[in-house]
This record gives sequence, structure tokens and C-alpha cells, in this order.
Amino acid sequence: MNDAAAREDAAQAAAAAAGARRDAALRARRGADERCDAAERRVASLSEALAARDAAEAPAAPAPKSPVQRLKELKEAYEAGLISEEAMERKRDEILAAM
Repeated sequence: MNDAAAREDAAQAAAAAAGARRDAALRARRGADERCDAAERRVASLSEALAARDAAEAPAAPAPKSPVQRLKELKEAYEAGLISEEAMERKRDEILAAM
């Protein structure tokens, strides 16, 4: 075999090896992409499950107090000395006006 033929054979072998490395790299990349996609789907699924759980566990808003209950609490606060007579009368008038 002459030098030109040997160089050509070496070039073809190098090209084949480079192609094989490229193909292996592409297969590895596809595998990594698939694992990444699967992980992203799992994270999204877990996020949805946690959001649903949190929504189910969230305490319901307390029912609004009746005007009678609010007036009783207002009287108790006044009698305990927590609010002034003026503040009690002003709030009482607000509660009664809203009825």
C-alpha cells in the first residue's frame, strides 16, 4: 500500500470514529433530554398535588358574626374597660345602621 492510500485509509478511519463519537453523543443527549423531560413532568405533577392538598387543608373563612353577637362583644369590651364610652357608642351606631 502506498502512502496516499494509507493516508486515505487513516482519514476514513478517523472520520468513521468521529461519526461514531457524534452518534454516541447524540444518543446520550437524547437520553438526558428524556430523563429531564420526565423529571419536569414529575415536578409539575407533584406541584399540582401539593396545591390541591393545600387548597383542601385551607381553613374555611369564619362565618361573619351576627349584629347581636357583635353588640354583645362590644358591650363586653366596654365593660372590661378596653374601649371608651364614645368608641362603644360610635361602633354600636355603625352596627345598628348596617342592620
